[in-house]
Amino acid sequence: MLDLSERYNKLAVEVKCPTCDKKFVTRTSYVKVSCNRCGSSFNTDFQQNLYHKYIGKVLSTIGHEGGIIIKNIPEKFYGDILYFEKVFKMQKSYDVSEITKKTETLRRCLKCGICNNCLTCKSCTKTFEKNQNRRKQVCPDCGSNETIPTYFKEAFIPTDNKELKQCPHCHSPNIVLTLSNTKSKCHLCGSKQLSEPKTDNIYSITIKKKQGYI
Repeated sequence: MLDLSERYNKLAVEVKCPTCDKKFVTRTSYVKVSCNRCGSSFNTDFQQNLYHKYIGKVLSTIGHEGGIIIKNIPEKFYGDILYFEKVFKMQKSYDVSEITKKTETLRRCLKCGICNNCLTCKSCTKTFEKNQNRRKQVCPDCGSNETIPTYFKEAFIPTDNKELKQCPHCHSPNIVLTLSNTKSKCHLCGSKQLSEPKTDNIYSITIKKKQGYI
């Protein structure tokens, strides 16, 4: 199974600072990031392409398990899943299901979330800012390379800008607030401070290898 919900869909893409031309890797599109060389800020605007990112994993899973379910595809990636469908239907060795759609109503917690600028070490639980020059991150305290995204229970709000939310660990605004499908409170932190509901279409597709080709 391949889950492409927002929680898991973090594509690593190389971007370049327009001021000093420094290149580094980011995992979030359409946000403002700061260059750690010259300090200037700019908006990333790369187009994520799910097919080219995940085709290797899809083929590998089909090869080992005979098929794969690609689920929880957001509306903004509908064109990508149409391309998956087209490519595999052109090949006679695959059975491709119809694309199924369901409507999901989500709210964002206004307090907790994850930071895209820093990581938490699984070994010593220390948080540290990502080294934008390295793809594999290493904890500077214990040297472990086992890390997870930094989760925070309450975003930091600067006194001079009440509209801005930042990571409480590194004070970066490059954060993603938790998505919740509950109506009254966040399923992670229990906060009742939720955004207005947003309805989105979610898609799924199943691809299987035909019996004669296994």
